[in-house]
Parts: sequence; C-alpha cells; structure tokens
Amino acid sequence: MASKEDFRKKLVDLFLNTNKCRSVLFLAEASIRKAYREMFPTEIASLECMDGRVDVTYITKTPIGIIQVYSEGGGQFDFGWFSFGWLIRRWVKYSLKKKRNKIILCSYHFSKGDKHRCCAWFKYDTEAAKKHQQYLVSQFKSAFKKNHEVYPIMIGVDTDTDGIIVHGIDGKILDLREFNSDKKELLIGIKELFPQMTDCVIKDFAQLLLGNIQHIKEVKELNRPIQSIDHQEQFLFLGRGFEWFNLLNKALEVGPYNPDLSKPIIVAAKVLLQNIQKGRIPAEEGILLVTSAVYGTDDNTEYHHGLAKARFLAKFAKEVIADNVKELLPYLHEEPLVGVLNFDTFEYKEIGLEPVEDVKEEVLV
Repeated sequence: MASKEDFRKKLVDLFLNTNKCRSVLFLAEASIRKAYREMFPTEIASLECMDGRVDVTYITKTPIGIIQVYSEGGGQFDFGWFSFGWLIRRWVKYSLKKKRNKIILCSYHFSKGDKHRCCAWFKYDTEAAKKHQQYLVSQFKSAFKKNHEVYPIMIGVDTDTDGIIVHGIDGKILDLREFNSDKKELLIGIKELFPQMTDCVIKDFAQLLLGNIQHIKEVKELNRPIQSIDHQEQFLFLGRGFEWFNLLNKALEVGPYNPDLSKPIIVAAKVLLQNIQKGRIPAEEGILLVTSAVYGTDDNTEYHHGLAKARFLAKFAKEVIADNVKELLPYLHEEPLVGVLNFDTFEYKEIGLEPVEDVKEEVLV
C-alpha cells in the first residue's frame, strides 16, 4: 500500500520530470524563439488568474518564453502594487530598449456552461471580473499614455472551450469561439476594435489569435468531459518562474505580487480543499506546495536572494494555511518543494526548506 511519502514523491517527480523535459525543449527551441521574435517582434505580457485552467501561452499555441506571464488571484492586479508595478515598468523599459511595441493582456475567465465554474476569486461574478480588468486597462493607459506603443487589451477566456474574447473600443468584441473567417477578416476585425493600433502590432496580435482559433478547433474535436473542465489542481505554486509548466489544470499559481499575499494563498487553499472534498482529485495523493524564485545565470546576488525568497514563501504559505484553512492540513504534504529557477534555461533546482549546515550554497561564477 502506498504511503504518504510515496504520493509526495509521485507529485515531486511529476513536477521535476516535467521541468527537465521543458528545460531541454526550451534550450532546443532557441532558434525557433529567435525566428518567432524576428517575425512577430511585439513584446507580450499576460496578466492571468491563478486558476490552473487559464494558460494564454498554451491556448494560443505560442512558444514558451515568448509571453511574459504574471499570475494572481482572479487576475486582480493593481499597477500601484510595489513589486508588480516595478516589474511592469522594467518590462516596458526593456521593450523600449529593444525598440519593440508592447501588448499587455488583462484577462478574466468564465465558464459558458456553469456559473460555478467561473472565477472563484470574484465569487463567480464575471461582470465584477470584467469591471476590474477595465480598471486595470485604464491604469496602464494612464501610466503609459505618452508611449503610444503600449497597448493594454482586455480579454476573456471561456474555460469550457479555451476560447478567447477580445474587448475593444465602444464595447465592441471579437469572439474567437464563433470566428469562422480567414486571416484577412481577422486583421480587419482587430483594426475595428483598436483603430489606433499600428499594422505591425495588429499582425503580431493576430498571430496569437490565430493560434487560439486552431486550439479551439482541437478542443472541440477532443469533446472534453465536463469533469475535466472543472478545477482539478493538485499543486499550489507560489512565486515566479512557472511559465514552462504546461500541464493544464494541475496547479494553482500565485505570484508574489499582492501586498496582502495571504489573501490569494487562502483562496487557493480553499479551492484545493474543494477539489478533495468534491472528489475531483484523489484525496490520498494529497496537495503539494511548490515555491520558486527566479534568477539570471550571471547574477550571483540574485541567485542567493532567490534562495531566501523561495524559502520564505514556503514558510509563509504553510503558516497562512495553518491559520486560515486548517481543514487542508491533513492533505497538504508537510514538506514543500522549494527551489529556484534559472530564467535563462528554465531549469528548476530544488534547494530544501532550510540551508544545509556546514555546506556552502552553490556560488555562481
């Protein structure tokens, strides 16, 4: 009979083996990403819900590493958040240095088939989710109004079909779930939604949408059962550097952006508890907490700061869950998976919850 340690190992192995495969593929696809950027140079950031069913990179069939992803409960970001605002400004400055246009996707999600498969963060109120994304778009427009090459765009994701709805000016929308025309009509449709958008950006944005149109067709052919489009997450990811994890609906991903970080952790923990209570996942396999901090190959200080951040996040999350969602504790594996991710290779390195005594941490040259 499998023990709790066996089930933890199963989840750890799934995570680490997936990372190993994705890291190898990421390095092997360097030429593909280079060619993609040369053909579609616009920089793209995607602000997404922590929901495991939402992955814009995956549903647009975009190579991993092209879209800069930020995850938060309900996608309810605020440009005023210190770390998040700083990261977005740094991303914009980087794009300006590269002389690239910029798209910021502000996404909400919903289920066409069942209200209770909509966003738990907004208590299944899709209109409230839309309202916040409209507010976020207005924040970015105000912040970058002197830089007309930054395009914040609100999109909706129907998790039943993975279809994207694009929101433009004057309440106009482009619903890709019902789009049956060719690329030329798509370009015209984007221009109608965003009259001020340059032809170059329209072309690059259209590439994402064409990928989604193809993905929608593939999803329809699969005829996914209802059970598979409801929450089925078994991992709680906390931190940055999970873009490579392409197993849809396996993990709730909380970024370290919200000044009240306990709030998204609590909501995520409650969703995971419901997954167990409603039999969406095997209770005996449990839930695994995974933390990650990112660093660059040549930045020794960033690496060591990452070690401290990843360990802090793990301890903080365990305390928050123990204080607020105690019912999850019997299913939460006591030992979290703690590590750092090399952003240049997408390789995740397990470091443990505590530094090993009398052994020096790796020093990067």
